Amino acid sequence: MNREELKLRLNELNIPEFWYSLDGEVIPNRTILQKGGGKKGYWVVYGIDERGNKSDVREFYCENEACEFFYQMMKKGKEREERIRNISLHIPIPREEKRIFFVSEIGEINVQKK
Repeated sequence: MNREELKLRLNELNIPEFWYSLDGEVIPNRTILQKGGGKKGYWVVYGIDERGNKSDVREFYCENEACEFFYQMMKKGKEREERIRNISLHIPIPREEKRIFFVSEIGEINVQKK
């Protein structure tokens, strides 16, 4: 797989474009796929935070391996996001308690749960 194929596959999964950069452009809060320095065929995948710090740096000797790794990482991130989004669907909603208010002849209020 190359970067063009990777881009198509990420689009098929509806991965938001603001999650990543495939052209090596270093943008904060994204995962970057970048062709490495002076070594031929050398690729790097890493995360970058809002201050420009790199994290989870992975090095690969060919574009195919880097793209496969990148794809799997984005796919897992998407699955994790969907699981988190669906958690609220499984939380039971508490039933409302019904209350009956009685006012006595002398003005006292009594509450009875139903």
